Amino acid sequence: MLAPRERLTYARRMAYPQSYPGIKQGVRLLADAGRGVVQLTAVVDRVDDQGRLELGCLDAARSAELRTDLAVTLEYFREGAVYKMQTVILEADPAPSGSDPKVRRRVVVAPPRDTKKIQRRRFTRAIVSVFVRFIKVNPEPDFALETRKGKKQLAAWAHEAETKGHQAFTETLSGSGLRMRSDVPLGKGDRLFLQIELATETIGVIGEVVWLGSRPPQEVPGEAVGVDFQLLSDEARQLILEFVEGQKRR
Repeated sequence: MLAPRERLTYARRMAYPQSYPGIKQGVRLLADAGRGVVQLTAVVDRVDDQGRLELGCLDAARSAELRTDLAVTLEYFREGAVYKMQTVILEADPAPSGSDPKVRRRVVVAPPRDTKKIQRRRFTRAIVSVFVRFIKVNPEPDFALETRKGKKQLAAWAHEAETKGHQAFTETLSGSGLRMRSDVPLGKGDRLFLQIELATETIGVIGEVVWLGSRPPQEVPGEAVGVDFQLLSDEARQLILEFVEGQKRR
């Protein structure tokens, strides 16, 4: 059982390996429960001083097959890379009754037996049309979201996107990137500041154009553009993950 809840300070977070997921970060949980692989999204609510992670499963009903001693895999984005963590469930609260999507099931997993960096991003992707505003940007090499200078720059980019930005709609969206269709000439390697209008909130991210699709027939304007997210807050990524999970349940 984890100790009573307490605020996790920055100093204590730094004691964990950089490969650990952050507090309030979304992870993809996979487990073979005997009747096929269970896949769902969870949020890291706490990490105790022994490295155990307390997760809140976003889809409590789908997590009903998770049980104590079951081996699980966590996949998540951290420090510009995607990691795969092998661990085991230590505790699992009883699965709540009903189908309220706001109810989360608490699960505690052990410190990882193995953690590997994987090259390709494997967050669940939703086929969904979401309105996006974007501008081309050129962040400095030492640009950081959490600094005062970084926050000031983000605010300036957000204002420019709202007043002078280009408009597009996504075709797919995930925790690691999106595909959109745009009439604006773009090149591979272009850096973009994007404002993505989710159902409840507009978030800002910095991404890089990683591929360009062929131009479709005349009745479908624009060109397909693949954008890889490079800089965004854990909160912004969590909002995307929850939005994508909501689209899957429709």
